[in-house]
Amino acid sequence: MNKLSVFRENVLPQKESNRFLGRVYAMEYGDFLKIGSSKKLTARIRALKKQCEYASIQSGEVVFTSPHTNYKKNEKLIHMACSEYRIGDTELYDLNIYDFIEVVSKLHAKDDSVKLSEECETISNYFISLVTNRG
Repeated sequence: MNKLSVFRENVLPQKESNRFLGRVYAMEYGDFLKIGSSKKLTARIRALKKQCEYASIQSGEVVFTSPHTNYKKNEKLIHMACSEYRIGDTELYDLNIYDFIEVVSKLHAKDDSVKLSEECETISNYFISLVTNRG
């Protein structure tokens, strides 16, 4: 397992290299921090910035992790670690970017893409054989 890296870039990644990878991100959302995860980070951040525009909320800096397959689990771990700062039942937190980076630095990134791809292939082949062997 690798430590998660955090990137601060103006240019967001266009697309992950495979369908199993995603990223955890944090975006300054008014006075709060929006923490989430996405396979399509650029589209997600664009949508959040539009929400901010419509609601007259100032959006700010975005930081995000390196791509990894356990991004959903890591998002949940971050939400649990920051639960005392959570605003209601939202994904908004009374934290800053540096708090997010500190929590993320304690997590690990996995890339189980090959294993997941092989499992999908096995399951697909099983269902193909079920359908084609009926008669």
